[in-house]
Amino acid sequence: GLSVFGEAFVNCSVSEKSITQAELTERNGRHLKAINEIIEGKTTLTPETALQFEKVLNIKASFWNNRELHFKTFQQIVG
Repeated sequence: GLSVFGEAFVNCSVSEKSITQAELTERNGRHLKAINEIIEGKTTLTPETALQFEKVLNIKASFWNNRELHFKTFQQIVG
């Protein structure tokens, strides 16, 4: 399944901003593998990464951080 970032990226960023994972990688200097791991939920979205995505996607870092926090809280509740 997709991570919180992955879902938002696919729903908001790719469709509305017409940006691919490869373009995101190029613009923020991260490796494609790192982007894929975040999208797939294998790696946590850190505040630093959220700031990088804010610069590239023009979507506030607080949006990404809040989604990640809610996702982590949900995971703890569900177990």
